[in-house]
Amino acid sequence: MKGPRIIVKQLASSRHVGKWRDHCVTALGGAVDRFDDESADDLIVWQLSSANNRPLARSTRAYGSIEDANDAVASIRARSGQITYRSMKLSSRSEYVWIGSLDAKSVLISARIYSTVRDARDSIIVASGALPGATVESSARMLTRGAL
Repeated sequence: MKGPRIIVKQLASSRHVGKWRDHCVTALGGAVDRFDDESADDLIVWQLSSANNRPLARSTRAYGSIEDANDAVASIRARSGQITYRSMKLSSRSEYVWIGSLDAKSVLISARIYSTVRDARDSIIVASGALPGATVESSARMLTRGAL
C-alpha cells in the first residue's frame, strides 16, 4: 500500500477553479491568492492525500507553474514541524475547518468542512502526521471531472 502523497493538480475548467476558490474563500474568510480572474490554464494547486486516497489538506493558493507548486510543496514539507495549526468555526451553524500557517501566512487548509470541532482537530493530527513523509507526484495531473 502506498503511503500519504501530495498530488500537484492543474485545474482544468472554470468549474474546478470555482470549487477550489469557494472552499478557500469559505475557510480563509475571503483572503485567497491567485484565484481571481485567471484562466484555469495557469492554476496549479496541490492536495495532501492519505494512503487510502482520502483528501486531507489543500494548498491555500494557486501557482502559475508546476515548478512553483513543487518548490512550495518542498518548502512546506521541509518546515512541516514549524506549521501552526488552528481550527475555526465558520458560521453560526456547526461548521469547522482548520488552517496551517508558516510565518503568519496560511499555507494549507483542511480539504473539507467538518461538523464538529473534534473532527477538525482529529484531521489536523492526521494531516500534520502525513505531511512530512508524503511523497510528491511531481508532474501535474489535469483535473477534468469529478470532485476535488
